[in-house]
Parts: sequence; C-alpha cells; structure tokens
Amino acid sequence: MHEDCDDRHRLFWVGVCFSDFGHDAVNVDQDPSKIEILEAGKVPIYELGLDALMAKNVAAGHLLFSGDLAEAVDGVEAIFISVGTPIKSIGEP
Repeated sequence: MHEDCDDRHRLFWVGVCFSDFGHDAVNVDQDPSKIEILEAGKVPIYELGLDALMAKNVAAGHLLFSGDLAEAVDGVEAIFISVGTPIKSIGEP
C-alpha cells in the first residue's frame, strides 16, 4: 500500500466493487488532488485487478469521483463513510 494511503483510500475499493455489481457509486473526497488522481485513472492502492475493475466501471458510467459531497449524496440509497484514524508516533492507532 502506498505511504500516502489513508482510511479513505482503503474504502475506495468498496465503491469500485459496488459499481462492478451494477450499482452507481460515487467516491467523494474533500481533497481535489485525490479526485484528480482517480479521474486520471490512477488507483491509489494495490489490490490485484482493482485497476481493471475501476477502468471498466468508469467507462460504463457506474463509477464516478467527486469533491462535491452535497451533489454526490443527493438521492442516494446508501452512504459509506471512512475517516482517517489518528496514529500514535509509534505507528499504533
């Protein structure tokens, strides 16, 4: 896993998997640079085959990325939230 990966990136794969099951999924982040990375087709974590699933579902229109939370949650049926967990200086949560 990339050193810049945080809990929000760890939940990213959930959106990819839901989109692959045919659901429309929007991954939201308040950091525009993270949205830019995803929109450029770059996968922020390593999981075998995740890059291909992401590309397939973006192309099919089932997977989107946004920095606009209000727009992303308008009319949705479910919301999954992931927040960063503070880590002690010795690497423990």
